[in-house]
Amino acid sequence: VDVVYAGKYLDAGDVDASLPFDGVERSCSLTHAKAGLLTMPFGSASFYDPRFQITLGPMKEYDGKQLIFGQLLATPGCSLHPLHWMEVMGTENGTPREEILITACGECSAEECQVLLGAMVMAAQVDRTRESQLDRYGRTGHSHGELEDAVTHENLAQVLELTEDLLGHLEWACKKNMGSERDRKAKVFEAQLKSLSKALKKVEFKAGDIKGYENRIALDAKSQLGRAKDLEESLVRVY
Repeated sequence: VDVVYAGKYLDAGDVDASLPFDGVERSCSLTHAKAGLLTMPFGSASFYDPRFQITLGPMKEYDGKQLIFGQLLATPGCSLHPLHWMEVMGTENGTPREEILITACGECSAEECQVLLGAMVMAAQVDRTRESQLDRYGRTGHSHGELEDAVTHENLAQVLELTEDLLGHLEWACKKNMGSERDRKAKVFEAQLKSLSKALKKVEFKAGDIKGYENRIALDAKSQLGRAKDLEESLVRVY
């Protein structure tokens, strides 16, 4: 993965286009209405592009131009969807802050599909029952949205690890000279901080709900909230 734009898409695949590719279909009835869709430009046998995108939100500008050929599934038992981790690595120019590697990929076997999708979905495929787009997209059992919506009692520590990483990056970025784009960058950082703060407030609430508000997770969330508030106040002074 060499391009990540938070809330939009990430770009991945064969960077130097050295792998052979047979091309893809030239039409698609599905729309880019959600995050986690695997999509690539229409092609043919004589024109190939081994690059593909994964949506990080609705991408209407891809509709009618790209083929949706799959969805990203979280590993069963995964407490925090990998899309959240990939998205926080995004930057304004698209260059990821850290290396993101796709270490394994391919088409699932029938057995793997049944485990991931469930017997009911597999039976519908055998019967050739026509599915709506909403039903097809619902196969994953996951709807990627705001980090706040992904917070559960089971993943509080993982969410705090992610927010700590993003908060550290924003603290560093805000100290840099933003030059002539100061106002625009400040607004982008402010939006990220608001989203981060909402997730931290939910972590603090859920941690306190379980163990009382003086437990380590709740205190860490409170500490990060304080740092986020300080950053927001510093950005207000910028523009």
